[in-house]
Amino acid sequence: MQTPAVPRVRANTAADKKTQQPQDAQKPQKPPKPKRPQYLQKSQKPIYKEWSFYVIIAVLAVVVIGAIFVSGRSARIDWNEMVLGTQLPQPPADRGEVRTNSLDELSVAIKNLSDKQYADYVDACKENGFTVDAEFNSSTYSAYNSEGYKLALSHYGGKSDLRIQLKKPIEMSAITWPESAAGSQLPTPRSTIGKFTFEHEDNFCVYIGSTSKEDYNAYVKACNDKGFTVNYSKGDNYYTADNGDGWHVSLKYEGNQIMSIDLDAPPKDNSAASSPAPDNAKSSETAQSSQTACTRIPDPCSKAG
Repeated sequence: MQTPAVPRVRANTAADKKTQQPQDAQKPQKPPKPKRPQYLQKSQKPIYKEWSFYVIIAVLAVVVIGAIFVSGRSARIDWNEMVLGTQLPQPPADRGEVRTNSLDELSVAIKNLSDKQYADYVDACKENGFTVDAEFNSSTYSAYNSEGYKLALSHYGGKSDLRIQLKKPIEMSAITWPESAAGSQLPTPRSTIGKFTFEHEDNFCVYIGSTSKEDYNAYVKACNDKGFTVNYSKGDNYYTADNGDGWHVSLKYEGNQIMSIDLDAPPKDNSAASSPAPDNAKSSETAQSSQTACTRIPDPCSKAG
């Protein structure tokens, strides 16, 4: 029996490889993968782990909080709702803050006015009669009108706030000069028209009306002659000094025929302060707190004008 013939497998020759090369060349080649830029080859942190992320968040928080704060303090002002508003011209803008709105005082801040708007408003107030005893510089203007209302304006350049303060006249009547220890320290003013904001045995504050600037100057001289010459300070509209016993006086010409007089007793020494307080200590404390009230009608009984 014959064995079947096994077909012979012919090995690939160099010629065969040459014939196969064109077929391999016809296969599409994938483009090479582009290399990532060097700065991207490093591992990147999540954005919330970058310090700059927190800086940006902090800045945005400050801006948002600031905007809320400003908007909360600035609102539209209806000038017709201002109790003393009829005494003044309406401001050139209606955005701002109302600080006081009462029968005694008006205080508002009008936001972001230019220098020209401020100058025009000052002129409008002058036309409304606020020209009595006027004092002014590049940033402030103050004056009375014929009815005794006192106006104070301020604006500090650029797009800053215009601050308006108006106070009603002080209601005065006939007064009697005190015969207390405090009253005996000073000469009696020529005018007997005035108003005490407080009066105690050892201090008082009083506004004296019907007092011209000449009357004020004469009273300063009278206080000087009475011994108030120690540690004195003097300006056009104010005078402060002590006497030899330590009493302290503050005088000021407020304008519109008004003079203020503020007198304080000598400070108590340490031994007196360490001893038990007498029953009238409450009166003295009340006087000190009342003295703060004195500074509000209509200008401070100030120590330095």
